[in-house]
Amino acid sequence: MACTVALTKQAGKMLADLPARVQEDVVQRLTQLGEEPRGPGVLKLRSHVPPAYRGEVGGDYRIVFIIDDAAPHVRVIWQNRDTHYYRG
Repeated sequence: MACTVALTKQAGKMLADLPARVQEDVVQRLTQLGEEPRGPGVLKLRSHVPPAYRGEVGGDYRIVFIIDDAAPHVRVIWQNRDTHYYRG
């Protein structure tokens, strides 16, 4: 299922602040999400309403996104370094 990919304002700012090499990796991953949103390496997050998913980017970064099957549309809500995402 191919779908459009859009970033929230916050995710867009985070993308702009990343190093150029990482930006390229994120854009490539976003393209893959548009082609197959629930593809390899995508995990559904527990206790998130609406249901959200997480995908890896180059090992150190994560993208959190919501899939709207009715549209079809993927909305990226957050992206950052792995260490920032998993702080308790």
